[in-house]
Amino acid sequence: MVDYYLHGGRDRIQDAYQALAAMFALPGGGPGGGVDHQLNAAQLVERIQGALPVLDGDPHYRYELRFGEDQFPPVPSRPNLVMSWIAGDKRTGRWAAVDVIARCAAAVQERPITISGSFTVAPGSGFGETLRDFFGYGTPFTSPQGAYQGQVTAPGGVGGPVKNATVTIAPVAGGDLGEDSGLHLEVIDAGGNTVAEVDLDRIDRSQGSDGARVVLREEHGTFIFEDRYNLSGGSGTRSVRLGDFTGQPVDPVLGALRFLQACRPGNTGRVSRRNTPPELGLSDPNLGFSWPVQWQQELAGLVELLDALSVIQRHTSRRIVVPDLNSLTPDQANNWRLAAKILQGKEVTLTYPSEQCLILDLNADLDAEIVLGQTLLLAVPLIVAVAGHELDLGPVEMRLSSSTLVARGSHPQQPGRTRYVFTTPDRRFQLRRPGDQQATQQSAEPGEHSDPRGQSQPN
Repeated sequence: MVDYYLHGGRDRIQDAYQALAAMFALPGGGPGGGVDHQLNAAQLVERIQGALPVLDGDPHYRYELRFGEDQFPPVPSRPNLVMSWIAGDKRTGRWAAVDVIARCAAAVQERPITISGSFTVAPGSGFGETLRDFFGYGTPFTSPQGAYQGQVTAPGGVGGPVKNATVTIAPVAGGDLGEDSGLHLEVIDAGGNTVAEVDLDRIDRSQGSDGARVVLREEHGTFIFEDRYNLSGGSGTRSVRLGDFTGQPVDPVLGALRFLQACRPGNTGRVSRRNTPPELGLSDPNLGFSWPVQWQQELAGLVELLDALSVIQRHTSRRIVVPDLNSLTPDQANNWRLAAKILQGKEVTLTYPSEQCLILDLNADLDAEIVLGQTLLLAVPLIVAVAGHELDLGPVEMRLSSSTLVARGSHPQQPGRTRYVFTTPDRRFQLRRPGDQQATQQSAEPGEHSDPRGQSQPN
């Protein structure tokens, strides 16, 4: 400290700052313009190493350097980190980073890092409302590209003017979320019965000039609640949005979606600390959502689809996760629904498209048992593709009524098997589990044909 304030240490450190800054400003070629392009790697390292001992004499901050190429690195998570500064060359993709670490708590008072500037808000862009949310409740945001102009004052020569910048304000990793951030939330009906329940994690909280804000996420990321409390007005709001639950186990996600369906007028909530008696929790009156009709329909569609996967899960030891629903095709979804119906003991009648037929590959020793013109009962595997995996759900019984043999011949790739090509008068066939004699009849429209193992193929 004495050397810094009385013996010229401050000037030496500033000179070292400038030397490092010049090295990191890659385009150059002279004093103040960056590194000499004739320097080789060893000389550059030598120059940096010569400056680092002087930087170590800074009584307030310590500096750590990182170098790399291509993607900028993430901001590291470490104690007392107050700033990361990264300079890059768009042409080469190379970057250098300086992490500024406070040596003591007084450092940020003695030589604080300050940012001042202004945002440009385009009329009708909605960014004005975003800024109001930030100042009112501390809501994180990312500004439009190029909307910020300002000045950064920071140690180590890493400050300077900021032009046409994008600003992101986000929660601090490992920030204070308060005690008991794990919560349990129930939906209680008018009779006092628990109809649905989930576990929630408090993932963010903030405050501003208007009040406080709390963000709760269902433990599998299925949905997110954001509560805002206007402290001066004595009021509050709750918003909900679906999260990204791709890759999560099907059954917990299905349960969370059904929880949302139970959040309707007439029902209330009860919140408790996780792993404590729920009946000792506090009443939460803000669960009686009046969902828009479109939202109800979309939610019901998700529940119906994942319910089919849940049925399939009960018949396989492989863990089924929610696939990327954005890339899901209608045929894939229909196959899940049909497989679920069969597994639930229902008989499904399928219609194959016109100008197509049924191709069946059977063992050659069954030839004598094929009696044309009568009802054929065949055992075929029920195979369904989910999230890149083919699941064999066991044999199902396939029934062909009044079938017509179009062609028969040896299987082209599998010796000992015979390929049959059939048609039926109404282009229909039935599937059910073996032994389900009282199976409920279910029909599928043309084009919604199942593919237990490729029975329906172009003629």
